[in-house]
Amino acid sequence: MPSLLGHAALDLHRPAEAEAAYKQIIANPGIDPVSPFWPLAHLGLARACALEGRKDDSRKEYEIFFNLWKDADKDRTVLQQAHLEYD
Repeated sequence: MPSLLGHAALDLHRPAEAEAAYKQIIANPGIDPVSPFWPLAHLGLARACALEGRKDDSRKEYEIFFNLWKDADKDRTVLQQAHLEYD
């Protein structure tokens, strides 16, 4: 599963592998329009870009994630963590 591969690659500090896994999800969002995997793939891609030092690409992906989750509960841990990373 690409989301698990992406997460594992980030944990191992392999941003290029993480980026490939998350781009696979983004390119193929599936049939579930409310699946959390697609927005979270943008978050993972933002983190991978940040690890590679690609600040502009990272910020763009964070902004996509924030836009997709604009109606989410503000107290969600993943959203709070993403905002801390973005700042």
